Amino acid sequence: MVGARAKPLTATIADMAWLAGRWAGTHGADYIEEQWTASAGVGMVGTFRAVREGVPRFYEFLSLDAEGAGLVFRFRHFDRELVGWEERDAPLVWDLVELALDRAVFLKRGERRWMTYRRDARNSLAVFFEGEEQVHAADEEFRFARG
Repeated sequence: MVGARAKPLTATIADMAWLAGRWAGTHGADYIEEQWTASAGVGMVGTFRAVREGVPRFYEFLSLDAEGAGLVFRFRHFDRELVGWEERDAPLVWDLVELALDRAVFLKRGERRWMTYRRDARNSLAVFFEGEEQVHAADEEFRFARG
């Protein structure tokens, strides 16, 4: 993601209100679903699941919280038996570095890797990942519709 910001941005959880709700779609052969609560205090929580042929492949627990003057996105992966993929004390941590009306870009701490949440229309959401000089391909996007 050439030219992307690398420093945390000042923002509040109210700036992410557009993300709240249920989002569902497909990614390759997977049915995918992500749900976000409305903000409560200074944070939001969410869940994600990927299901193939009726069998859950993995889950994620997501949080978006105020930290200092900015927002931090944390998440963990779990297999279908809820065994965590990440170390117990090491969730994936991303700082908000860009924010527009319907777009939020997070930078992974310790890496030059970005995660973008982009609402293309009121009921359409795309999530994708990019590296420093790596632009994502359209088929790598996780595409959701408000459900």
